[in-house]
Amino acid sequence: MLRRPATLIPLTSSDMQELRELSEEQKAEALAVRTRLGHLMGVVEQPNLTVKDMELMKEISAAARKKEASEQASSSNSSTLVFCAHCPVLIHA
Repeated sequence: MLRRPATLIPLTSSDMQELRELSEEQKAEALAVRTRLGHLMGVVEQPNLTVKDMELMKEISAAARKKEASEQASSSNSSTLVFCAHCPVLIHA
């Protein structure tokens, strides 16, 4: 098998700045997801809901509704919704 040399694409400083900003946004998004998942794991392990837990569930359900609306607007493909039996959150499957 023959290997060819890698294709190098020249990037301007503005391209590099866009990549840095995108990377920072993705890192912040990943941190928020990890934080939210950690909190949800705590909710799963502890059956007593607090006010903070209810706020988190409202935030997640609002985000799910917003995502569902944007998906319906962007495409006509059908999606399956799974309802969690323990909380009022829609989960896209």
